[in-house]
Amino acid sequence: MIFFSNGYMLVVLSALGLYWLYWRVGARAQNWLLLLSSLAFAAAYDVQFAALLSVSTLVDYWIGLQLDWHRPDASRTRWLWASIVLNIGLLAAFRMHRFLIGAAALKWGAPAGTLASEFVVSLGLSFYVLQRLTHALDVYYRVIPPCRSLLRFAVFVSFFPLLASGPIERAVNVLPQLEQRRRFDAQSFSGGWWLIALGAFEKVFVADHCGELASLLLHGAHPGRLATIFGMYAYALQLFADFAGYSDMARGAARLFGIEVMHNFEAPYLSANLSEFWQRWHVSLSSWLNDYVFRPSSTALRNWGAAGLVCATFLTFFASGLWHGTGVTFLVWGALHAAGLSVFLLTRRLRKRFNKRFSGALTRSLGVVLTFHFVCLCLVVFRAPNLAEAWHVLRQLGSGTHPFEGLRQAVLLVLVSGAAVFSIQALQLKHQSSLWIFKYPTWVRALCYTALLFCILMYPGPTGRFLYAEF
Repeated sequence: MIFFSNGYMLVVLSALGLYWLYWRVGARAQNWLLLLSSLAFAAAYDVQFAALLSVSTLVDYWIGLQLDWHRPDASRTRWLWASIVLNIGLLAAFRMHRFLIGAAALKWGAPAGTLASEFVVSLGLSFYVLQRLTHALDVYYRVIPPCRSLLRFAVFVSFFPLLASGPIERAVNVLPQLEQRRRFDAQSFSGGWWLIALGAFEKVFVADHCGELASLLLHGAHPGRLATIFGMYAYALQLFADFAGYSDMARGAARLFGIEVMHNFEAPYLSANLSEFWQRWHVSLSSWLNDYVFRPSSTALRNWGAAGLVCATFLTFFASGLWHGTGVTFLVWGALHAAGLSVFLLTRRLRKRFNKRFSGALTRSLGVVLTFHFVCLCLVVFRAPNLAEAWHVLRQLGSGTHPFEGLRQAVLLVLVSGAAVFSIQALQLKHQSSLWIFKYPTWVRALCYTALLFCILMYPGPTGRFLYAEF
């Protein structure tokens, strides 16, 4: 895993020591240190990746200057499209290249170094492209002026805690933080270490164990309703804990350097409906698609009424499906969520009457259960290599239960992991913060840290792969 590799920890600890040892020298020196650390991080895995980031950053910085507010709108529109073509074209070209590399590896074999390089580049390029586009789009829509400092722009797009796993930050949030010297804050610093510990627990203990169970229960070796149901639960927990864990570790590492980035997962599995779920799941991507795909398309189709809203919803999830992968399963997964959200939007009046008559905790609890299970069913399609395999898994829900050796232990581990994940989400929801631990006395915090470290060190999962890098 990149976050637990010796190279990554060496970059973080070395940069951190210098960063706060010489913090009085000013924002410019801090930014130079962050930029050099980011380039070292990228080059440690692939020198070509670091070169690609450097060259494309220079080009996009120059394009950003051409989007200056005082230029004619026609000229600014052309330069915006140049930025979009550059970034989306770069992502599309790489994904096609990765597909060809994978095909060659299957047919003829490929050097391990080549595949490792492809893995690392795939890990960061999607996040990098969308994050860089926020600058061009926000400048074009006059949300922020173009960044005229190449140093600050380069730090924003290559900040190494976010380069591998997001969140997809916005220029409007990060660039102002880079203008001023970051001062050491003990509370923020300790919060960073808490997020790293929490993220490591989610990744190493929950995600890696649940990933093994999902492979065991959903691969057809042990068909049956019970195995399939708990296999779906295991995969839902794996996907959440894998990416939320990496996001929390990234946010924690950013806080260590005095940079605040957005919370990427806000208790999504406790959402009472799909609209709420997509406001809480992968917030950085969901909000990006909402701001730059759904809103412009729904505005353009506003004369179509409800049909325009539905079309904009399907277009948004079509883009989300393509972002995750080019397979038909991703497009079907997006279409299922688009259909569910469309039904939710079109039944607004009916839901208002229902909520007036049956409001309360029971109604919300029912909504949470239904939403979670709809998401789990859709994830069967998301996970499957093809639609036939997805249909095979879904058909198992109608078959009988076929006990096998190890099923009881698998069910117990899914229940324990689920209890841990939902408890953490409930505490985040209650305190409206992932730093809820600091609301409690010192002895409670010490107990939580001890429990997390015990699980991480004594019961690590069997795999260290980053699941989300596959999409």
